Amino acid sequence: MVRVRCVLVVVVVAVAVASCGGADTDEPAKSPAPQKGADAATSRKLQEVLDFQRESYGATGIAAAIVIGGRPFWSGGSGLANRETEAPVTADTPFPIFSITKMFVAALALKLAEQGRLKLDDPLSRALPDWPNADRITLRMLLNQTSGIGNNQRRLERDSDARPRKMWTPEETLRYARREPPATPGERWEYNNANYVLAGLVIEQATGRPVAEALRELILDPLELHDAVLQPQERPPRDTAHGYGGPPRIARALRIGGRYAPYPSEASAFWTGGSMVASAPSVARFGDALLRGELLSPDSRRQLLRFVPASEGFVGYGLGVAKGQTGVDEVWFHPGGGPGFITSVAHVPAKEITVAVLSGGDADLRLLTTSLTEAALEAD
Repeated sequence: MVRVRCVLVVVVVAVAVASCGGADTDEPAKSPAPQKGADAATSRKLQEVLDFQRESYGATGIAAAIVIGGRPFWSGGSGLANRETEAPVTADTPFPIFSITKMFVAALALKLAEQGRLKLDDPLSRALPDWPNADRITLRMLLNQTSGIGNNQRRLERDSDARPRKMWTPEETLRYARREPPATPGERWEYNNANYVLAGLVIEQATGRPVAEALRELILDPLELHDAVLQPQERPPRDTAHGYGGPPRIARALRIGGRYAPYPSEASAFWTGGSMVASAPSVARFGDALLRGELLSPDSRRQLLRFVPASEGFVGYGLGVAKGQTGVDEVWFHPGGGPGFITSVAHVPAKEITVAVLSGGDADLRLLTTSLTEAALEAD
């Protein structure tokens, strides 16, 4: 989820899809033609791909979903959601999705901007006048990671894992961003979860209510994403996948578990930066609606996809959406990663296909996303 934990996921997903051309980001996709789901033979092939990947890397469980042209095509699960109960991963098993949360929060900010309840270029000082450089930092800079705010995420990770039962407030999390000297706002790009925690506070100031409530009203309920929740303001479903593995301090924290996923401190410390839980079909449905142009107005979609130069495996970064490039091929995506899990959602604009992969344990997300995409497009 955080930069230290998901940098390898970024590199893997950024080159997830080959054999797809570039796309014009200025125009949303047209209304999709009727799309059938995968037939029995294609479903078996996709399930075999998922099973093989899980078995090859020893992941506890993996779920995936594919949307083509705005319509669900296939979803499946492999392995276990919980080793103790032996509950299987199904297509609908919720997982912690970590930094994919940023896509949801950016979409919410854009929906609120459409309603005139906030502006992307409003200064942070309107919500948090005492924050360093608040009069020079905008909501847009928070969402595209160019605010220049301090970044001490390694220490935050260490401290949150040391007290896994602790429920963090946004203010406690942001103390770690204040400990590092800020850079000049708008001068350079740096991935930083604190940007999105601040964005969450901006949203709450604009709406006068918890982010989770606004997210449900404007994004989750309209798209019927009923298993998606923003922790800790909402609790995840009881059948959410359990995490395992990692170094001793992480393994101990994962064993605690509890009603928040993967454990209370991780589910609260990163909040609007990475604390959502959702199933693979919900992530794929959301990613498709957002990136293909269904969810936002044409102007908002252009704002979303206004990429700035980035690094750490990203070719560019928009508002909660990254761009990857391999030769002439382009993919819009966001990875996530945290204790016990790695996740991704990737959209190929030229083919109108969106693939979400949620893994409890190690997996080759590049290979899996590519294999699923190729198998689906061959059958389409």
